[in-house]
Amino acid sequence: MIVLWTFAKVSKWKQRYSESMRLVIRGGKVFDPGSGWDGAGRDLFIENGRLVEHLPEVDQVIDARGLAVTPGAIDLRSSVAGYGQNLLRLWGGLPSPRELGESYALLGYTHIHEPHMTVATANYVHHELAAIPIVDASASLTLNLRDVDIHLKDGAQLPEVSAAWAYLLEHSRGLNFRLVEPFVRYRQDFYQHRSLSVEVVAELLPRLVELAGCLLMMEASPELLAADLPVLPGLHLGALGPDGVPVMVGKTFKGLTDELLAWQTAELLAREAGREGHVVWVRPELVVEVALDGAQRSSRYPGGVALRFARVRRYRTDKSPTEADTLAAVRALLPC
Repeated sequence: MIVLWTFAKVSKWKQRYSESMRLVIRGGKVFDPGSGWDGAGRDLFIENGRLVEHLPEVDQVIDARGLAVTPGAIDLRSSVAGYGQNLLRLWGGLPSPRELGESYALLGYTHIHEPHMTVATANYVHHELAAIPIVDASASLTLNLRDVDIHLKDGAQLPEVSAAWAYLLEHSRGLNFRLVEPFVRYRQDFYQHRSLSVEVVAELLPRLVELAGCLLMMEASPELLAADLPVLPGLHLGALGPDGVPVMVGKTFKGLTDELLAWQTAELLAREAGREGHVVWVRPELVVEVALDGAQRSSRYPGGVALRFARVRRYRTDKSPTEADTLAAVRALLPC
């Protein structure tokens, strides 16, 4: 939790600090396992809402000496904007939207997520979330497997289903999908013609997510959760270091078609150098072209940088490994 503001002050956060301001949080004990920070005193510089290395001049100094500073928490299942919230408030069973926002902020939360938005309630949910101050908010669009199961029986309809999903997600302004799957094999005889086997669901859903290009949370019966899902073809990506040795800068499984996956599997296995469990180590002889959304600093990779949302475009068989991009070129993509 960032213990920096009193209860009265925290409700005025958005008025006092705009994202365009340049801030420094000075002298706090910073805890961030992802960056390797374990309570050492340091200054944090913020510009345009993002951490930066240093700022020669700032608009605001926040004295955090003697206080703990950590990344804000995210509540992925806040359930604060579903139908019935106002009825509970009439009975005195739920705080007001302002009280909710202030309480979350004082507990160290910066983002809350409503998991129960449907197509019918999307407008209501967004109005409720907009009324909660201070913290950011989002919602998952909830679908039932029965909404799409009859179309999933034929794998040829996956493109149409993915297009429908993309349309619903865009117009409901959902962050992602939440698929509720009460039964894989429906117990009611009325739905018998729509029944899907565990194997079919486990095989089709990853393909559907890949086509739709969106995230999917699933609440499923133990029967499906215990099933072996298809192994995603994860690639470790490397850029050339100063000594010409590849340095890992990310992982991806996006952008791989069935044809490309088949070709890639054969080519990688032909270059196998060893195995550790499910990991296959190969000789760094293939050059892949990826699309990405920039780079970010990372303490998890030895080069100190990671690609953001990398996805495979094609393999460059016309290039040798010595022609791959360098670590310096990747670092040049970092925000200033």
